[in-house]
Amino acid sequence: MDRSPFSFRALLEAQAAREGARPFFTFGGHTWTAAEMDAGANRLANVLRDAGIGRRDHVAVLLPNGPEIVWCWWGLAKLGAVYVPVNTQLVGESLAHVLTHSEAVALVTTDPLLAQARAALPAWPAALRHVLSGAGLSGRVAAASPAPPPAVDERPEDPALIIYTSGTTGAPKGVLWSRRAQTHHARRYAAELNCAEPGESVYTCLPFFHVTSIGVSISSYLRGARVAVDSAFDPFSHWQRIREERAVLFPYVGAILSLLHKRPPRPDDADNPVRWAMGAAAPKEIWEPVERRFGLRLVETYGQTEFAGHWLMRPLADRTVGGKPGTVGKPPARLAVKLVDEQGREIIAPDVPGELAVRAASAHLLMEGYYKQPDASARAFRDGWYSTGDRLSRDADGYFTYHGRLKDFIRHRGENVSAFEVELTVSQHPAVLECAAVGLPSDLGEEDVLLCVVPRDTAAQDAQDTQNTRDPEALYAWCRRRLAPFMLPRYILYLEALPKTATQRVRKFLLAERGAAGAWDRQHPWPGQRRR
Repeated sequence: MDRSPFSFRALLEAQAAREGARPFFTFGGHTWTAAEMDAGANRLANVLRDAGIGRRDHVAVLLPNGPEIVWCWWGLAKLGAVYVPVNTQLVGESLAHVLTHSEAVALVTTDPLLAQARAALPAWPAALRHVLSGAGLSGRVAAASPAPPPAVDERPEDPALIIYTSGTTGAPKGVLWSRRAQTHHARRYAAELNCAEPGESVYTCLPFFHVTSIGVSISSYLRGARVAVDSAFDPFSHWQRIREERAVLFPYVGAILSLLHKRPPRPDDADNPVRWAMGAAAPKEIWEPVERRFGLRLVETYGQTEFAGHWLMRPLADRTVGGKPGTVGKPPARLAVKLVDEQGREIIAPDVPGELAVRAASAHLLMEGYYKQPDASARAFRDGWYSTGDRLSRDADGYFTYHGRLKDFIRHRGENVSAFEVELTVSQHPAVLECAAVGLPSDLGEEDVLLCVVPRDTAAQDAQDTQNTRDPEALYAWCRRRLAPFMLPRYILYLEALPKTATQRVRKFLLAERGAAGAWDRQHPWPGQRRR
């Protein structure tokens, strides 16, 4: 049982007292020490307290990367209030949903993002009674006291964060963490997923409304390391920024590693300070090439926002190049796991896929549930086990392999087609930059596979990237040699870009809504092309 203190505020303030003089946060060419960031959080907390914000109040924070979003996160913890980070890319109904569903009583934002929020909510919610934004907020924070706000009564089960899921398959759900889960997440991230030593640097370009940058930054703080922050991922300047910041670790999600791998090789690729790249969904085929080319080790993990301070990961002792490529590692001893079939029966045999279910060692270490969604919470938790909705298998050595979301399976001719496996295969084609597979209703019942492709020529910035890549017949023929017949796409659609969340996850429901208009159709090919 984890008996560590549950107070996130105490964790922050103890570290500021120990390591306050260390540089901690770099953004926009300026660096703040640990003590300065803690003082900034105190100032922000005092501004919010003066506005009437207190224990258990929900505060929506719609801010881009920068020190201000960290001050809000930490400052709300000091007040015992609930931090609700909001995706800055949301507009319209999606943004309105988060701001109203979260029952926020205050919104902290910038002036441009406030305009975005007001456009989404022409009838402003009566509950959202405090708005702090722009220069007015900056002035109040600068003038506020840097002293810690008065202590508040805290309990382990009190709500701490509501983190809305990416919304890749529909409306975001609010994942509720307790105070204990928040603190446990910070401690375990620092112990297991961050390799930086005191005085070293970590780099992240992922948004701070996402759990990855939350984990990377707080673990760097606890380890006495500096975190260098950018606003977005750029495959063309990524390694330059890594070298400038002397970063020993960076996180990856979504297609980041694939995009870096598809850049033309350079003689200085391995001339960088990175020891670990930590994240999820590294394609098996590029695992060893990436490690060798860039001179680093991949710390492949599997987790969900719902897990809080838990994850499966490549064991720390397994740092050889190519150790079990394609697997997501093993669970920690503190997390019970099992695979179940469609009838809920546990799968014992190795290499048989099933839905992963997990259970924490004690209460308030996983999410508490989905905020204001009791039915969804009840479906997620069965007899104390959290059902992930993900399909994995476990080999004879105890290593798990991820096979995709259960909802990301396409039902075609009586077979379950894993969109994840189709995408892994197609992404290896040299002319494909990115791809996504979705199901469309079939005139014969069930679904047909739509393969959406971003060819490399749309992202080329030098001559050697450019090639004639928009040939669906050739791509389909290539797929036929590598995919089972029932997995082959009926439609191939070329796009300039895939619709994504800010964390580089494809919003597949938008692709399904778009449909096959303009796509090559295997059953009705474009004029002049053969039917296969």
